[in-house]
Amino acid sequence: MSGDLPDTTGYALARARELLRAAGVESVEVVRVGALDELAPGKRAMVVRQRAGADGGVELTAAAEWRTPTSQDG
Repeated sequence: MSGDLPDTTGYALARARELLRAAGVESVEVVRVGALDELAPGKRAMVVRQRAGADGGVELTAAAEWRTPTSQDG
């Protein structure tokens, strides 16, 4: 692994993995939190915490993206 790790908190999970891979991180463990219906494969997950994992890897905690309905949602 080279240099400092990027802080991926607040990023979409897929983008966070890309950034960490580019920084040389070989092991990324993901812990998902939230209600089971929120963890559906089609929902975008956001990183809510990043911390050092075992063997130089990174552990990301991710939750399903949440948004407030708008008037356009009808």
